[in-house]
Amino acid sequence: MLAGRADELALIGRVLDDARRSAGCSLVLRGGAGMGKSVLLDAARRQADDMTVLLAQGVESESELPFAGLHQLLRGTLQHLPRIPSPQADHLRAALGLARGGAVDRFLISAAVLSLLAEVAETRPLLCLVDDAHWLDVASADALVFAARRLHAEAVAVVFAARDSGGRRFAATGLPERRLRGLDPAAAAQVLGAPRGADVPPDIAVRLTEATGGNPFALVELRSALAARQLTGADPLPVPLPLTDGLVSVALDQVRRLPDSTRTLLLVAAADDTGSAGTVLRAAAELGIDPEAMAPAEALDLVTVAGDDLAFRHPLVRSAIVAAATSPERRAAHRALATALADDADRCAWHRASAAVTPDADAVAGLVAAAARARQRGGHDAASAASERAAQLSSAAEATPHLVQAAVDAWLAGQTDRARDLASRARSRATGPLRRELDRLTGMIEFRCGRPAEAFGLLVRAAEEAGSDSQAVHLLAEASEAASIAGNFAGCGQAAAIADGLGRPGRVDDAVIRDFVIGMGAFLTGDRERAVPLLRQAVTASHRLSEVVPIAQAGRAAWYLGDEAGAQVLFERAVQLARERGQLGLLPYTLNRVAAGEVVAGRWASATSYYEEALELARSTGQDELVGHLLGGLALLAAFRGDERGLASLEEEFRRVAEPRGLLLPQEQVAWAVGHLHLSAGRTAEALAAFRPIVHPAVLASSLVDRVDAAVRAGEVALARSWLVSALPEAGTTDAGHLPAGPAHACALLHEEPEAGLRHACRPETPGRPFDRARAALALGEILRRNGRRLDARTALGWAVHGLEQLGAELWAERARRELRAAGRSIRADRPGPNAALTPQELQVARYAAQGRSTRDVAALLCLSPRTIDFHLRNVFAKLGVASRTELAHLPLDRLAGPRAESRPRRAG
Repeated sequence: MLAGRADELALIGRVLDDARRSAGCSLVLRGGAGMGKSVLLDAARRQADDMTVLLAQGVESESELPFAGLHQLLRGTLQHLPRIPSPQADHLRAALGLARGGAVDRFLISAAVLSLLAEVAETRPLLCLVDDAHWLDVASADALVFAARRLHAEAVAVVFAARDSGGRRFAATGLPERRLRGLDPAAAAQVLGAPRGADVPPDIAVRLTEATGGNPFALVELRSALAARQLTGADPLPVPLPLTDGLVSVALDQVRRLPDSTRTLLLVAAADDTGSAGTVLRAAAELGIDPEAMAPAEALDLVTVAGDDLAFRHPLVRSAIVAAATSPERRAAHRALATALADDADRCAWHRASAAVTPDADAVAGLVAAAARARQRGGHDAASAASERAAQLSSAAEATPHLVQAAVDAWLAGQTDRARDLASRARSRATGPLRRELDRLTGMIEFRCGRPAEAFGLLVRAAEEAGSDSQAVHLLAEASEAASIAGNFAGCGQAAAIADGLGRPGRVDDAVIRDFVIGMGAFLTGDRERAVPLLRQAVTASHRLSEVVPIAQAGRAAWYLGDEAGAQVLFERAVQLARERGQLGLLPYTLNRVAAGEVVAGRWASATSYYEEALELARSTGQDELVGHLLGGLALLAAFRGDERGLASLEEEFRRVAEPRGLLLPQEQVAWAVGHLHLSAGRTAEALAAFRPIVHPAVLASSLVDRVDAAVRAGEVALARSWLVSALPEAGTTDAGHLPAGPAHACALLHEEPEAGLRHACRPETPGRPFDRARAALALGEILRRNGRRLDARTALGWAVHGLEQLGAELWAERARRELRAAGRSIRADRPGPNAALTPQELQVARYAAQGRSTRDVAALLCLSPRTIDFHLRNVFAKLGVASRTELAHLPLDRLAGPRAESRPRRAG
């Protein structure tokens, strides 16, 4: 038993037990240097004698090598690659340098890691232990955290150990953590007394605990440095204690007493990241050091050599050796290692760069080549680091291209703050194409993670200076979107005008984006006559499109034209294509569109499943702008359902993470949601106050019924009429007979004889949203009852109750039931029992399974493991009382899902 770590050992035991029960879990152990993280990982390994154990350790000098950590962890599992989805396997092979390929998608690599770990665990529970995770290369860390967050029904446990101090931090958002504290005096006495069996008095234990902060490594080192009589209190403790140089002082004292040749050999070993004794000895030979110089270090247990494996007693020993060396000594060690590793181009390049202090063309060339190799494998973080170092080793005139490339790669690696800093450093010297690239990059950073209002000008400038019409039209699409989100509708018109001046692209995908940019700009600036033909042109060409973004843009064109069903078909196609190609970075964008369409179609449980998946992916991929949109969509759903507490929580989160960025469109979605909830609860004045500031055309059009309803109820008929006419100029006569349900309802509210319009709005054959039809039926029933036509009112209110309960619009349904009771008829709420409700993720799984897709196909599409899919599918079958995918295909799945369902795999740890 480790002294003072009973709780941590018990926690690790639970993590392993969960994995044995196929309840996949993860744990991050955090603590300062010497707190015993590595010892706990070793204890976990000893407890896992019935499991397959994979090991990896982050190494500081290896942290710039792309996927080095993944290669360490997975090298013994690669025989399983043929059994995971082919696109994932191909990208992982390319990332690990096992195959050549085109551009590598880092998100598809992450999905491949999850699939591979799940596959390895099919025959035996799996434990992955990752020590010094703070020194993992970023690409490996991202992939492992992505996989660890998705462990549900797998026989897999992943335990990370990471230092929580220093300049580099292991980001593991969403994973359970345990922070290690210093030992108490009782536990410290146990450490100090072993292995001599000395009885350490309490006062000695307290003094040494206070001196070390209870740090286990420091206590072990003191145990070696102090005499037995000092530990037992027979002789006084030395003053000062041998800790004046921090935790590494004892190791440093040992190193300083070694022969010069041994110290030099140890420095070479500390600078090396291969852990190969052969490599270290070859490099030492370059410095004239005899291999026998290793013996004194081994005698002091500073290092151990077993075959070709060389390891330090503790990472702090390595740090102490490097810290004790002079700068010239460290550079000499790196030069020797560069020569010894001449056949390993990446390591050679980095060692050569570490040995340089002045501009060095050869070192720069090596780093540029290393960056290109890393980029090809999807290791953009490593490519960025290599380019930045190349800039540092270049003359001032030659550094700028390397800094720009470093910024681009940092952005592609998801390192937003670093990309922004690198771009800022490069801007003062950048001209011509480099300046244009910085405008594009900075614009994208501001759009996705900063303030879209500031992104617009940068993206427009980059588009105006673009090298091709194709590149320009894509930049204008981003600029137009940024302007729309920020409420800069004149900017949308400006982007449209520039796009209109470009030649028509030859590629149909580019042409559709151009048509959409011009059409949307015209729409948002009020020129609908100009907008409609262009938007229709984009929709007409949609069957010829082959890329995700143009398909989604064609869907948005259909949406603006009022063809919500057609738009949904295109959005679903875009989602499917993104899933099949493993383009996880595009999935949140397309899922957001599909979710909005599901809301319109009245499939709210399905919408929730899409929103939640998109939100998790958007957070994982650092797409902050999309997070704001998704929170706005979820806020609307909460309002429609009458979930006041849920809306308040989403509104609070939105104000914290998105509102400061000036996201007008989702901000007005949240305002609409707040107003809608007030309206459904009968708080008309509060609803109207929420609706008045809304100015975005998309939100104005979608919220028309709510705004007109609130204004009419508040007696502000003139305001209601102005809102109606501005949204529907053709509805100036308030003739509702030709309109979809929502606009027909709004028109009818302003008509002297509203009954006919409301009857049209609530008929099943009237096009439009089920929610709008049910609301119109409620409004009709209210008017009929007030006019004394109770029998007719019951029919309309019965339709309303049924429709609103089916949707799950609780406040509106309760209002309809009250009206129905007042009309002389009692009705019981038709709420599904809790056992019938599918969770959002179960609904996703059920939907794909009902299409006849295999478990492995569904797993690949949803970035989950086959075991997790089987887990969810078993729950689906049990809840719905079916036994096959065929039976599932005949069920109305969206009606059997609910927002309150809470059946999810338990996450231990």
